[in-house]
Amino acid sequence: MTRFAPSTPVVAFFLACCAGCSSSEEAQPAPQPGADAALEAAPDADAAVADGDAAAVDSSPDSGAQDASSPDVAQDAPALDAPDDASQPDADTDAGYPAPTLTDIQYEALAPLPQGEQLLFNDWNATPNALISIKPDGTGALAIFNALRIWSFGVSHQADRIAFSCTDPLQEQHYGVTIGDAIQHTWMVDVADQTAELLAWGNLNDECHTFGPGDARLYVCRRYDFTAAGEYKGWRIGRIDLATSAFEYVTPELDNTFDLSPQPLPDESAMLFGRIVWEPPNSQEHSVQQMALPAGTATPVRTDGGRPTLSPDGSRYVFQKTTDNRALYSSRLDGTDEIKLSEAAGTDPVWAPDASRVAYLIWDNDGGCSHIDMVAADGSQASAPVRIRDCLQTGEFMSQLAWVVRP
Repeated sequence: MTRFAPSTPVVAFFLACCAGCSSSEEAQPAPQPGADAALEAAPDADAAVADGDAAAVDSSPDSGAQDASSPDVAQDAPALDAPDDASQPDADTDAGYPAPTLTDIQYEALAPLPQGEQLLFNDWNATPNALISIKPDGTGALAIFNALRIWSFGVSHQADRIAFSCTDPLQEQHYGVTIGDAIQHTWMVDVADQTAELLAWGNLNDECHTFGPGDARLYVCRRYDFTAAGEYKGWRIGRIDLATSAFEYVTPELDNTFDLSPQPLPDESAMLFGRIVWEPPNSQEHSVQQMALPAGTATPVRTDGGRPTLSPDGSRYVFQKTTDNRALYSSRLDGTDEIKLSEAAGTDPVWAPDASRVAYLIWDNDGGCSHIDMVAADGSQASAPVRIRDCLQTGEFMSQLAWVVRP
């Protein structure tokens, strides 16, 4: 398998985003690239920010981050001895790599996940970071657990498990990588007893955690085979069999192609996902693709948007419309019956369990953080969203949402 080496602008932006990242108690984190954040912003970061792309802004370095032309990477760091075939299951891919522990990631159970309907989000602004629950009206904030620099997470349909990824504080010792938070492993929390266990680890970075139908598989978008110079493979979509922990990729490795936002259909015969094709130096093509599972041929179902999120019954999806400043829309699976949900660019949308509302993150450029806004799914509140969490008041840095019901 040929190593995927993003060209210089992508690598430079990724390094710049992560140069300020630190796991120390005193340091304040610089936002890292999210699943499609760095790629959307990489060819022209300033333009992406000016366009109001919350994903790109979420990943922009803080004022203390080093210039992209001189990334903070040790020049004498050893080359990584990564497995030649990154398509092998985790049991093989992780061979020889030390597994991190709960102590390493500072995991601490704080409170049981409440019963009933709730929104979950992460606060990435503190160390260690908290996963927090609030009621759909924004009240009743409760920290569920702490872990070190939680960036991505997903909740099972039964709300009995929470998958999350966080940094490996020993990534330099283990992998020779000095780029902040490049290595992010997947952990699984048992909601009933509040214990956590390691699910996937090694020279990889997992995001986009999505439980498949029946909660039998966990879908992720994965980068892997990082080198000290900042090269890596991915993003590709894969899935983990939760009964055996076996991993398989379901999208191929393609140059300058980034597959994100996996959304398996209710019968898991196929999935929707977002694809970004970057054509150097600064052209990006966003689309929503559909493919049969586990390894069909992807075909575009929408070329004017990306980042799909399926409704609970799988009949509609929310997407960012690239021809309308990445405002949020929803449509049927066949692309008909479009409804505009927001005027501004929203990210990480989640549906209410009854599909009546959609909550999403909205970037505050002056505040350097994202708020949580909510709208009716019929489009009636597109111009007047309800703000249920104000990051300027709470001081939180949120990068992910989930809307769940715990029986």
